[in-house]
Amino acid sequence: MARWYDRHDKLGEYLDLMAELSPEQRDELVKGIMAIIKRESPDFLSDLVLQFPLDLFRRRWYDKDPYLWLVFNGLEYADDAVVEKVVGYLEENASAVKGECDLKRSAR
Repeated sequence: MARWYDRHDKLGEYLDLMAELSPEQRDELVKGIMAIIKRESPDFLSDLVLQFPLDLFRRRWYDKDPYLWLVFNGLEYADDAVVEKVVGYLEENASAVKGECDLKRSAR
């Protein structure tokens, strides 16, 4: 099944990586992403919440956290400029985290 973010190579890579992070690491990245979305499209998140209420019965790893849910579902509807800024932010801030996740994978 194709996911919407698979069409954005780097974004898809970073969003997949978030599943392997500790909650603390993930929270820091999510805070930064949310700040970008709020700055670039101030009404976007409130409009998204009204259109797509959080479904507590979903089973994906990010569905239980409302902020992660907003990031994953919100970026699908964000304009390309916002997506590019988020990718840039993740490239700047997730490189050390990516290395840590690669080490965890190789230790398995």
